Amino acid sequence: MLSNDEVLELKNGTLELDCCFMKVIKKYDNQEFEFIGKGYIRQASNNRLSFKVFVQDGQTQNVIKAFQHRTKVGEIMIDEDYCTVFAVDQKNREWISEMVNSSYEVGKGAVLTGYLDEISFTKKIKARNKNKITFRIFDDLKVPSNKVTETNIRIGDKNVSDRVLNIASFSSGKYKFLIMKEQQIVKIEVELEKDEPIGNFIDIRVVEALEFVMGQSIAWDVLEKQLDEYFTIKIRSTHLNIALSPRLEPPIDFSDRDSTGDIWKLFHKYFEYVLTYNGNRYHPISEQIYQVREASQGSIIAEALALSVAVEGVLKSEYKDLCAQTDEFKSELKKACDYFDNWNGSEEAKKRVKGSLSSMNQLSPISGMNILIEKGIISNEQKKAWSKLRNPSAHGVQPDFEKKLKEFIKRCDIVYVLLYRLILNKIEYEGCYTDYSSENWPIKQFVSVEYLVNQPTIPGSAGENV
Repeated sequence: MLSNDEVLELKNGTLELDCCFMKVIKKYDNQEFEFIGKGYIRQASNNRLSFKVFVQDGQTQNVIKAFQHRTKVGEIMIDEDYCTVFAVDQKNREWISEMVNSSYEVGKGAVLTGYLDEISFTKKIKARNKNKITFRIFDDLKVPSNKVTETNIRIGDKNVSDRVLNIASFSSGKYKFLIMKEQQIVKIEVELEKDEPIGNFIDIRVVEALEFVMGQSIAWDVLEKQLDEYFTIKIRSTHLNIALSPRLEPPIDFSDRDSTGDIWKLFHKYFEYVLTYNGNRYHPISEQIYQVREASQGSIIAEALALSVAVEGVLKSEYKDLCAQTDEFKSELKKACDYFDNWNGSEEAKKRVKGSLSSMNQLSPISGMNILIEKGIISNEQKKAWSKLRNPSAHGVQPDFEKKLKEFIKRCDIVYVLLYRLILNKIEYEGCYTDYSSENWPIKQFVSVEYLVNQPTIPGSAGENV
C-alpha cells in the first residue's frame, strides 16, 4: 500500500518512484516489441505522472522501428499508437499502466518517455473478514458531516478537549461508509462483509452517488481495494483544480453538516438505484446531472440548454412507459403517413412531411409530464418553464438579458426543481429537499407517488407536503 508520506508527496506533486526494472511493450506492424531498462516514475511540473526508461543497449534500432509510426494531427489514434508500461519500484511493487502514448529520444542509447494517466498495483494477500475500498481525494470538498471527533490534550495540569463535527458515518444496505478529512485530504472508506457479493463497478457507483447528494464533481486521486484475497492500489495523475463553482446546487442544501438528517438517506436511495446499472460508466441519470453541473460553471445559456436536455433525457430513460405514444395515436399517425404516400405533391415536400410525422412516433416528454402532473409529482408551472427554456435554447435563440435576465434565471431555478423531483420520485425517496425556485430556499417534504399508466388519479394525491 501507499505510505502516508507517499500520499502527501502525491498531493504536493513530488512523488517519485525509482524503478530497478521497467518494461515497455509496443506493437507495430503485427510485431510485439519489448524494451527493458531502469528508470523512474515521477510527477512532472504540472503534477501529471510521467515516466522515463533508459533502454538497455542494443535495442535502439528496434525502438526507432516500433515508434516510427506517429499519428498525424487531426487523425484518430489507433491501438498501435499506444504502449503498456510495467515498473518494479524499490519496495518491489509491480506497477502497470496501459494505453500510454510514449515517445523516444536517441543519443548514446534510447530513452522512452511519456505521461501516465493511471498506474495500478495488485498483490495477493491473506483474506480478511471484511472487504474494503478507500478513496483519497485531494480537493476541498464540502462534506455534510453527522459525527463528532473529540480530541483530548493535556496542557500542564489541565486536560483540554476539542469537539469538531467533521465525519460522515452512514450505511447503505450492506455497505458501511465513513468520510473524513485528514491533512486536507478527503478520505472515503466503504466496507462490507467478506462473503457479501460486491456490486459491479462499485467505485463508479460510489462516486456518482456522492456527486448527486453533494452537488460537486468528484475525482479520486488514490483508490485502494481490498477484495477477498487481493489488494489493489490505483494512482491517477493529479490535476490542479481550477474549476469554477457550479450554479447547480445539491438536492438538499447544506453547509458543513447534515442538518436535515436526510442527506445520507437520499444517498442510500440514489446509490441503491444506480447500483443496478451494469455499465462501465455513469448511470444515465448521473450523466445528465454531470453535464448540467459542468455547464452551470459557464454561461447561463449553456446551463439552460444542458438543463432542459437533462429533463428530457431523464424522462426518456427513466419514464419510457409514460413518454410512449398511445396505440390510438400511433394508429392515427399511420393513417396520416398512408395519406401522404398517395399525395400528389412534390417528392421533396412529401419526404419532409413524412419525416415530421415519423418523428411524432418517438418518445414524447410532454406526454410523460402530463401524466406526472396528474399524479402530483411535478407541476404545470414546471412543465411550462421547461418548454420556455428548452425551445429557444435548442434553436439558438438568445434571450433579451437586458430586460429579462432575472426571469430567465428564475425559469432555470424552476426547472432545476423539476429535474430533482423527477429523480427523487424515480428512486422512491421520501424526505426533505430544497426548493430552489422559491425565495429563501425553503426545505420541503417530498413523497414519491406511484405513476402506473392508466391508473386513475386519487383525489388529493400529491408528491409534496409543505
